[in-house]
Amino acid sequence: MCGDISIAISSLLTTNTFILESNRAVGETHNEILQFLGIAQPAGMTRLPDPDLR
Repeated sequence: MCGDISIAISSLLTTNTFILESNRAVGETHNEILQFLGIAQPAGMTRLPDPDLR
């Protein structure tokens, strides 16, 4: 019985890690798309004010 519980917990942790990694990859792709569209800037970069908005 204890072995079954251990296997179940291990399986849940593996699944959780996979989900977290998938979400991270989706988040990175989403950020890359936003950066490509000019909506988001890479960390540490500042965007110059748009002269047309003055």
